[in-house]
Amino acid sequence: MTCQLKANEEALLAEKRHNLENLRLQEQRYEKMKNHAMQQLEIANKKLESFVKDHAIETTKLKASLKKEEIARSSITEQLMQKTKENAELMKICDELISGQGS
Repeated sequence: MTCQLKANEEALLAEKRHNLENLRLQEQRYEKMKNHAMQQLEIANKKLESFVKDHAIETTKLKASLKKEEIARSSITEQLMQKTKENAELMKICDELISGQGS
């Protein structure tokens, strides 16, 4: 009986050592996977940050371009109004000259 208990104890101790070794290996594997995941997350965050920065730059460029076009349109509108006014004055002068020649 004592031999049987001693054999069981040895078997249990061997299994315990085996389980502890497996646990240690699994913890190492977990740490490697965790480190890899953190590296991938860091890379993804840097890419995202770059995309956000590029988007902000592009948005600023587009807003500046839009403002430039709005100013140009406004300037052209003012020029058109001025030319329309000048043409109306010229038409009035021409009409006066024509009506003065006819009399």
